[in-house]
Amino acid sequence: MNRKNKKIKEWTFWILKLYFPIVIIILVPILVSILVGGTLTVKEVSKLTATNLFTRALFVVAPNNQVATYATIGLLVFVITVVTVRKLKSTEVFNDNQSVYIHNCYKRLWVASKILGYKHLRLIGVSLPMQFEVIMNGTFPDFTAESSTTQYEKFDGEITVELLNNKGQNSKILNVLICDTYDISVQNIGAKFFSYPMLKISSSMTHTKLRYDNPKLVKAVREAMQEVDNQYDELNIFLTTNPLNALKIIGGSFTALDRSGFKKITVVQMNDDKIYADSFVIFES
Repeated sequence: MNRKNKKIKEWTFWILKLYFPIVIIILVPILVSILVGGTLTVKEVSKLTATNLFTRALFVVAPNNQVATYATIGLLVFVITVVTVRKLKSTEVFNDNQSVYIHNCYKRLWVASKILGYKHLRLIGVSLPMQFEVIMNGTFPDFTAESSTTQYEKFDGEITVELLNNKGQNSKILNVLICDTYDISVQNIGAKFFSYPMLKISSSMTHTKLRYDNPKLVKAVREAMQEVDNQYDELNIFLTTNPLNALKIIGGSFTALDRSGFKKITVVQMNDDKIYADSFVIFES
């Protein structure tokens, strides 16, 4: 897919999933209040005034009954519209068609969940830094790795944990390399991070390029994080985890960071030159 088609697909996704529902929530109350407000009789306005304490207060504060009528109708329709949109969206998976790469857009995802009512986010197609942010913050009530038809192999290998480049014994910054679907070569670590000690947690099956449900890796990461908790202030995390293992690792090792000894955690992604240099701070105390 060329860049132009990719951009069109991306904008179509965000318009349909986010911006169009927001426009509906804003425009419908305005249109209804304009169309209906001017047609009400004095008796109907009187009934509207007595709806509840809030509407009575509006009619007291507003400069005249006409303004109060428009405002009351608009607010009532706004509430009905929001409730309706949230009910409809609550059964949808936000990124169900996996059509775009979701990255560096936490505010939009927050609006989608908290305002529009989406309850489900699929992690496939979501960048790893973004996965950390939404899972750690519980932005959506429910996360799934991929579609129900995606098959994960059963892991039947070993996990190795090794400390590399441990020359800076007094360093308070640790690189954590979590190798799942493929290996991370130390030579691909960006110059900015290369001098720090590196804790490498690797699956023995990275060479297969297959996706495994890997509880051993999840456990190894959790135990390693507990061990280094009080030794380092900052972590730089490099991952090649599939969505299923990422969900379990983030949920099991990084959702209670406010109670940990870490002051800052950064997720580092590969750039266009295949070097791990693009960093995103996902926690800072």
